[in-house]
Amino acid sequence: MLRVLAPAAIEAAVGTAQRVAQQTDEVTRALTLELEEARYQAARAERQYDAVEPENRRVAETLEQRWNEALVRVGELDRRLAEIKIEKGRRPIPDRARLLALSESFPAVWSNPATDYRTKKRLVRLLIEEIVAGIIADQNIELVIHWKGDKHSVLYVHKNRIGQHRYTTDRAVVEVVRDLARTLPDAQIARVLNRLGYRTGAGNTWVQTRVNWLRNHYGIAAFNPERDGSQALTIAAAAKLLGVSTATVRKLVQSGLLCAHQPVPYAPWAISPEQLASEKVKAAVEVVRLRQKLPRSVPAGQLNLINPGA
Repeated sequence: MLRVLAPAAIEAAVGTAQRVAQQTDEVTRALTLELEEARYQAARAERQYDAVEPENRRVAETLEQRWNEALVRVGELDRRLAEIKIEKGRRPIPDRARLLALSESFPAVWSNPATDYRTKKRLVRLLIEEIVAGIIADQNIELVIHWKGDKHSVLYVHKNRIGQHRYTTDRAVVEVVRDLARTLPDAQIARVLNRLGYRTGAGNTWVQTRVNWLRNHYGIAAFNPERDGSQALTIAAAAKLLGVSTATVRKLVQSGLLCAHQPVPYAPWAISPEQLASEKVKAAVEVVRLRQKLPRSVPAGQLNLINPGA
């Protein structure tokens, strides 16, 4: 609707209406000339019929038949001309300035939350004659929109799969849950999704039961500490194994000394157990135990200052 009512489209529609009106005028002029000729022929046939002698019946019958045919022709042309004039009156040339003003204000009216949906339906009916839908492929639907004024547009819409509807959970949320389920139980996944601002397909917040239903629906395995605990460690678990505080482990992660993975923002960090056995992590932990400061990490984008005399 918004694309059709764009200013460029309005200009094109006004130009088309003017061309149609010009063609209608040309047809009207042609029919008017043809009607004048038919009336002349009918009057001529009438004079010939009146001039024949009554005793000459064969000639009189032939002239009468020609006269009647001429009158029928006059009636047909007169009726066609009247229909064209009525149709032209129903389709006047639109006011260009008024249409452009309406097209500029239409997006605001259409997008305004206060606009009643019944008003939108009336606007659609004013512009669209009908929509013909047809399936052209397994997952595509062709929509042929017939607009008022004998114009049409074609749109291709992706067909929903079985079970897919407007309340289906966003695919991005499903992938986030799939990633979080490797290290977090359902209750913690629900808290992470709510902090990220994600909602269910129906617009609800996340709770443990909804996360559980989503996992079961998409075949995502639940987190099992006995099975998945050795694959990744949280910051608290890593701090316990290293014998330091969680704040120290966070500093190690922030400085880049300890590699960790965070599936999405606000999700717990996932640390591989092998990372705790690296030499640089051991050295950093030893520095902390000696109550010394950790070495500062150099940002990747920082330029190094080199002494030219060195």
